[in-house]
Amino acid sequence: RDPQWILKMFEFLKGKIKLGGDPRGSRRTPQDRTRNTINEIQILEKHKDIVRLLCKVDESRIASGCDDGVIIIWDRITGGDVMTLVGHNSRINCLLLLEPNTLVSGSADKTIRLWNLKTGECTKILRSHEGSVSCIVSLGNDTFCSGSNDRQLIIWRNDGEFLNKVERQEEENLHCMLPINGNRLITASNSSLLLVYKTDSFRYNKVLAYHKESVRCLVRASATTFASASLDGAIVIWQTESLSPLKVLFDPEKYKDENKVYIYNVRYLLPLGDRYLAATVGRGFRIYDVFSGELVLNCNDAHEADVNHIICLYEGTKFVTCAADSSIRLWGTSQRFNFKRKDKSNEHKETRIRKMEPILLGDMWAHSDSVNQLLAFTENAFASCSSDSSVILWKDGKVESEFRNRISAVLMYKQLKDMEKQYEDEKKKVTWRGTTFSHGSHG
Repeated sequence: RDPQWILKMFEFLKGKIKLGGDPRGSRRTPQDRTRNTINEIQILEKHKDIVRLLCKVDESRIASGCDDGVIIIWDRITGGDVMTLVGHNSRINCLLLLEPNTLVSGSADKTIRLWNLKTGECTKILRSHEGSVSCIVSLGNDTFCSGSNDRQLIIWRNDGEFLNKVERQEEENLHCMLPINGNRLITASNSSLLLVYKTDSFRYNKVLAYHKESVRCLVRASATTFASASLDGAIVIWQTESLSPLKVLFDPEKYKDENKVYIYNVRYLLPLGDRYLAATVGRGFRIYDVFSGELVLNCNDAHEADVNHIICLYEGTKFVTCAADSSIRLWGTSQRFNFKRKDKSNEHKETRIRKMEPILLGDMWAHSDSVNQLLAFTENAFASCSSDSSVILWKDGKVESEFRNRISAVLMYKQLKDMEKQYEDEKKKVTWRGTTFSHGSHG
């Protein structure tokens, strides 16, 4: 290698390669906004049964929970399995990341396990429940709560120490829980009622009635409100402080077909920023303005079967939906609007946006059975899990190509830097009368 050529190339590249900044930054063309750019996939096939749950661990790892009781930690960049957590002997019902390297899992085997994600070791097994553990939520202050079909709500320290328990007033199977301020916990079950419990006094507090059928979703909608949704299609916004209904976003009068099938079943609610709320409703999805109660986007027939999940990508401008028909679809809108924007002022609350139309940007077919959940891990990449026992990573090909090129350029830059140093060291050597000396030598 000619050192002079290396130096010239180094100087050339040094002017071209810019280090720092967001390595996944990407310039978007107008065409990118109207087509599907998510065209790279990695199929992860290590599970042996239905995969229902995905959980983000950190920027490079995700966890998946399977019906065979196995949890796998994946590297979402390479697609490799980092570790396999084996211990449960029945379906994984819930996953919660308590701390950066502590994962909690609840199972139909009636146990809760705490996992060390540095070592893959199960650090504690909690056996206080007598029924399938269906929900686990963080309460803050280094505590979490677990709910089971045995009618018990149990509060634990993050290290697994038992603190206390509350007996649920309803006898129905538990579906979801939501902690709200004031040390209160809301539960939803097969019943149409919402029940409120005090987590500081471990007592039943209040019942909330509006829905006609089983409530399946509870989410925080804004700083002062939360939302509930049920099999009958009703979506209700509640005031957190007073626990009174504030707005009813949707409440169809007829919610069953001639075969007694729920046609507006709400399976998932997704808060968007501090103003909007997305909901999967039957075979479609909707987006509501929480402050005005208005419907701003409606897609009634997004899939051929019930929509199971929805996520928001590309800085709040695009959506991905998945359904029981094994399909995944990418959606844009008739306005390039950021639904996740956060405005600290109150001005945007008075501003109303025009109703938008959904635009189908592309179908993503890779699963062979119901797609149960989606998990966004960047603004342009996500994971899906399915009843076909696979987990798939979906990535924007343009962004990934730019990222790989950038990494290659950085590695080349480092290599050239090392070669420059080596060449400079060579130049410091002086050849005199056939003998080689280094600067500073005597003789």
